[in-house]
Amino acid sequence: MSDGIVELGSFPDEPSAWLARAELEANGIRSEVISGAYDLSLPKVRLAVREEDAVAALRVLKAAADGPSA
Repeated sequence: MSDGIVELGSFPDEPSAWLARAELEANGIRSEVISGAYDLSLPKVRLAVREEDAVAALRVLKAAADGPSA
C-alpha cells in the first residue's frame, strides 16, 4: 500500500468488505476494498483508509455488527 494508506482489517468475502465500506462512506470516511481476485497472493479481502481516518474508521466499524477480523 502507498504511504498514507493503512489496512483496517480483512474480511472472509467481498460482500462483507463492501458492507463495511458502505458503513464508512455513510460516516464520511473514504475507503477502498482490496480484493484477492486481482492478486492471488492475497488470502482475504482487505479494507484500507487514509492514515488520518484510521482511528475514526475503526470506531465506526466496531460500532457496526460486521467489523473487520484481526
